[in-house]
Amino acid sequence: MVTLEKLMVMAFNKKIEPYARLHIDAIPDPDQPERPFPFSPDMATIDHIRYFGTAPGFYSQSNHEYKTRLMIAIRRFLCVIIILAVPATASAGSGTWRYALGYCFLNNVNELKHSYKNLSKEASDGDDIYNTSINLSFQPYYQFQSGFRAGAGAGPLIIFLGDAHHVQIPVNVTFGYSFFPDSTFCPYFRAGISYHMASGDFYSDSSPGLYGGIGVEIFNTKPVHLGFECVYDAAKVTLDRSLKQHHGKIKAGEMTFFLYADFQ
Repeated sequence: MVTLEKLMVMAFNKKIEPYARLHIDAIPDPDQPERPFPFSPDMATIDHIRYFGTAPGFYSQSNHEYKTRLMIAIRRFLCVIIILAVPATASAGSGTWRYALGYCFLNNVNELKHSYKNLSKEASDGDDIYNTSINLSFQPYYQFQSGFRAGAGAGPLIIFLGDAHHVQIPVNVTFGYSFFPDSTFCPYFRAGISYHMASGDFYSDSSPGLYGGIGVEIFNTKPVHLGFECVYDAAKVTLDRSLKQHHGKIKAGEMTFFLYADFQ
């Protein structure tokens, strides 16, 4: 395994080429792997290795493994959808499927962007980060005649482009209750679990969190409803540590506002 000292030597002497899919601990020392030799790397290289764990141009091991974590999260999400769909289908005569689609605003996306700008600047990659997110959310659910509801959803799609890239999409599974489901004005609440699937240059990890929202639908007796919802989402994404930040954990959708149309 290459030690920090050897990695700084190799980075300074430019004896390694960037490998987009190679683990740092799998990179051999090109010359005399077991014999230390003098070095004098510049401070920028040392700081980059100290705080990011890699030499410039390398992917950290945590970023290298994000695809594995992403696929595990997708499989778990699909399993939950299947578990929800089976009982709902079995009792299809006691309710209806509804499909909510609309504009979704996450209050901490700018904080996420600001963290990326700092990390990219510290990595000497520049700090031109552009938010090109698609602020649409899709939240299908099954509405029982008793007032209970069960559903899952995804969105919005957070995309950063520029000197660094980042992609993130929240997914959730919820259960709730609609008051007065057969009236024109229908308040409701729902609660469940949220998880933010993500990848990016400085993305490290994601952790699930509690998800809870209250909302109201109008024109509830019409084929198309209109609704507004306010949600608290405790799911976090963890970024690489920054020199200017004490931690890199961000709740991108800590407060989420959802304005939508609800189709049958």
